[in-house]
Amino acid sequence: MENNNETSSEDQPMHGSDVEKELKERIQDLEQHIKHQDDRITILETALARLLSCLLYHVLLDLTSQLLGSLMERKKKHASKKHTTSKLAKKHVSIRIYLRGRPVLLYAPSSTSIPKEPKPIDAPSEALSLEWVSFGYRGRDSRDNIYLVGDDIVYFTAGVVVSYNPSTSTQRHYLEHTDDIKSLAIHPDGVTMASGQVAGHEKNAGKPHVRIWDSSTLKTIAVIGVGEFDRAVACVAFSKSNNGDRLAVVDESNDHVLSVWEWRKKKKLLDTKSHGESVFAASFLPNDHDGIVTCGKSHICFWTIDDDLRISKRMGIFEKHPKPKAILCLAFNENNDVLSGDSNGNIFVWGAGGNRITEELKDAHEGNIFDLVVLPNGEIVSGGGRDRKLKLWDSSLKAIEDAEPVELSEEMGAPRCIAPIKCDDGRSFVVGTVRNHLIRCNNLFSSESDIEYINQGHHDELWGAGINAAGDKFVSCSYDKIIYLWNLESREVIWSKSIEEGAQSATFNPSGDLIAIGTITGKWYVLSSEDGDIKAEFTSGPEQLDVLRYSPDGKYIAVASHDNYVYIYSVADNPSEYKLEGKCSGHSSFITHIDWSKDSNYLQSTSGDYELLFWEAPSGSQVTSAIAMRDVEWETVSCVLGYSVCGIWAEGSDGTDVNAVARSFNGNLLATGDDFGMVNLFKYPCNQPKSSCNQYTGHSSHVTNVLFTPNDARLLSTGGRDNTILLWKVDSSSS
Repeated sequence: MENNNETSSEDQPMHGSDVEKELKERIQDLEQHIKHQDDRITILETALARLLSCLLYHVLLDLTSQLLGSLMERKKKHASKKHTTSKLAKKHVSIRIYLRGRPVLLYAPSSTSIPKEPKPIDAPSEALSLEWVSFGYRGRDSRDNIYLVGDDIVYFTAGVVVSYNPSTSTQRHYLEHTDDIKSLAIHPDGVTMASGQVAGHEKNAGKPHVRIWDSSTLKTIAVIGVGEFDRAVACVAFSKSNNGDRLAVVDESNDHVLSVWEWRKKKKLLDTKSHGESVFAASFLPNDHDGIVTCGKSHICFWTIDDDLRISKRMGIFEKHPKPKAILCLAFNENNDVLSGDSNGNIFVWGAGGNRITEELKDAHEGNIFDLVVLPNGEIVSGGGRDRKLKLWDSSLKAIEDAEPVELSEEMGAPRCIAPIKCDDGRSFVVGTVRNHLIRCNNLFSSESDIEYINQGHHDELWGAGINAAGDKFVSCSYDKIIYLWNLESREVIWSKSIEEGAQSATFNPSGDLIAIGTITGKWYVLSSEDGDIKAEFTSGPEQLDVLRYSPDGKYIAVASHDNYVYIYSVADNPSEYKLEGKCSGHSSFITHIDWSKDSNYLQSTSGDYELLFWEAPSGSQVTSAIAMRDVEWETVSCVLGYSVCGIWAEGSDGTDVNAVARSFNGNLLATGDDFGMVNLFKYPCNQPKSSCNQYTGHSSHVTNVLFTPNDARLLSTGGRDNTILLWKVDSSSS
């Protein structure tokens, strides 16, 4: 049995030391507990910190996400805006062309839309036909180039042979040449003609050649010598015997090769070196197709062809006679002797079949004798250069007492070619002069003699032309220092005016009562269109004035200079009170073309380095934003750069190929004149590369100006070195 009196240790009373020990242990337990609590707190703090860190991370992540979202939204909005701007930019239609490798950016009107598949523009249905070869004849450097065929006068200028009937005042034109015509001959049948040309631009047809054609039908019979001649055909001549079966040709190579052809068979019989110096004339002997005479600088040669088609040459022997610097013309008298006129003013007779002088007439003229003509009665007419005289001699080269020499005026110029007219008096002639005029001399060498113009023309580089608003008159001016006002219907000169400087440009004011003329020195004139009286003169810079143009409202005139500036003057009732208002400064090269806006508030201009710039008028302040000018309506379109004309530039153009541009008044057509002698007709606007056009020959050098008449029925074109004005009819029928 278990003893119940025994007690447990917990129930027993403790001593003081035990209490202290227990107290310490409890304190230690408490401290340990507190430490654990601290550790837990630390853990909690750490956990809380981690929690806060995690919360902060997520908050930041959320904020970042929101920020990125906002940024993305803004980016989307920006992209949308950019896309909208891009669409808007597409409305600013533009095209970039390259001229000599230089980019030219051209802006279209804002209403322009881009076709899905841009295509070159077709040529217009309208066509040009040559109505009139105005206003000139090639006399400055050609000889023996006027013939009378029936009632017609046949001559050439530029690349056209003209058959003019004075009684009906009509012209017909042989237009098959591709460049300058240099020589002309008539067959013994009096109908067949031969004409020779210089080297042209076309690869094959542009080579020097001779064309034989029927003057009654203007149809080509034969073409000979393509690839055979060098530089140009200086002389052509039909044989006068044996049915005119042979044709002699002299080219302008270094050796001035003489060739003889059976032209009907297009067969060359022979060729030989003629002379090292220039040859001015060639002719078969009157009764022998085996005999030829040629003459030129420092020589005259007599040629004989044998039965084996070998040719031999005998040089003319001057012996005691003074040898001239040049023998300029040939003729044959009734004895078949050769007559020559030379640079000393002497006429020599070379006995038939020989090469020696048998007679002479010394000092028949002062200086050059350009032509000799033997009349049916044996009388001889000579034309002098320096003295500008026509003289009549009997068959023995004696002066005829009652035949006073006739001196042509300085304005007319010296006689270059003399063609006798078949008439009762036997002394009437058509004369071509060195100043490119055709004149008729009636009853010459008598008290009833009368001289009148058939055709007048310029005789130096031709650039300036303008048509009045009524469309019945036009003005032309040239480096020859002469201004002509023409009646467009009658094609006659109303008045002419000589000035001190070569003239470069011309324009009418809107009312048509004044004409402004720009010169090559920077001086310009204002003239009355009624009589050519000079009302005022100004100077705008030191260089040539390429363009003058009155504003549509008539309040201003713009003067474009080779000094890179456009000068704007205000217009007064008294032309001497014109006042300089502004100066357009910004081009880095000479000005080539200018146009006024329809409201007269703006100008556009092009320059020699292919810039198209815009200006306010009359201040001359530059409008630097080309886009801002895209919707401006222009009174004229003559600038060769612009969105509406960019299609005129062929691939590889160097920027100087197109010299002139003109938009028709109805806005349907665009004409250009180029460096290759072509007048080109495009549709307007012409705003696609490689656009097609109708092309027309007639000029033989660079075409310097093209102008539509106000009713768009005609087009006027001018040739630079050919000095010729052509009048074209605009035919609305299919081309």
